[in-house]
Amino acid sequence: MKKSILTFGALFVTAMAALTACSIDPLLPADSSVPVQASSQISSTPSSNAVSSFVPSQPSSTVSGTNSAIGSYPESDPSDGYAYGVQRLPYVWEQGGKKYDISYLRILGDKDHAYSKVNLLLKQRAFRLADTLGYQPQLDAQSGEAVPVTVTVTSDFAYRNHQFISVMIRTKYTIGDAEPVELFDTVNCYLDEGSELSPEQTEVTMQNSLFIEEGMADVFLEAVRDQGSDDLKKYLTKERILASLYQNPMFFTEKYIAVSFRVPHALGDHVELKLNYPELAPFMKMNTIWRSFL
Repeated sequence: MKKSILTFGALFVTAMAALTACSIDPLLPADSSVPVQASSQISSTPSSNAVSSFVPSQPSSTVSGTNSAIGSYPESDPSDGYAYGVQRLPYVWEQGGKKYDISYLRILGDKDHAYSKVNLLLKQRAFRLADTLGYQPQLDAQSGEAVPVTVTVTSDFAYRNHQFISVMIRTKYTIGDAEPVELFDTVNCYLDEGSELSPEQTEVTMQNSLFIEEGMADVFLEAVRDQGSDDLKKYLTKERILASLYQNPMFFTEKYIAVSFRVPHALGDHVELKLNYPELAPFMKMNTIWRSFL
């Protein structure tokens, strides 16, 4: 059974590397009619106005969708001067050997729907792996026994201001008794949903903010030399960097941008290379996001 589990895990990690890197809509479970509540109030009562996530049509007694206000984060302070609030929502589901423990962020406004598009994006991205795996038990092909599968997701701000947020989403995926595999994703988006920005412009990605060209790969290669281990320097060649640039998640901070690269499990599953904004200036498109950092 262990061999079967590890084989399944190896195949799945390969598939998820492509899924996580690409900016495609997450898959939703086939049987998904019960929304987890995402009300702006701290409550465990479902709300019909919630931005919906999905659980099985017959959830087990261990399903939990209780909201939790962020307490230890500075963004929860109502005196911080922002026009919006922030809430962290935990979601736990466990059945048939599978366990999903997902924490995602929700932006709060003066109306429930004020940031509906942003919140849907934050939720979908956090649930991406769980939704792709589905909510039915994963059975071992040889023994027919349920294979333990655990997915743990955390979401945190890398940066935010009055009009823009950059969120890091870390997912740990464990199958059987194998070592956890970590996936990394990001959401960078404008908060002004009343603007004329298109959906493609609302989320800032590598594709719509930077020109991908060979010179850019040279900049990242230099970052590998400055920031990476000897093993990473051997693996992350210029050819590998250039081949993956259109697919890489990135996040923003006050002083630098960080771009995530998928690497073998022995090297940590992913690595984030930091570049100061002036280093990327020659490759920046006419995207308004850069006004916040240059």
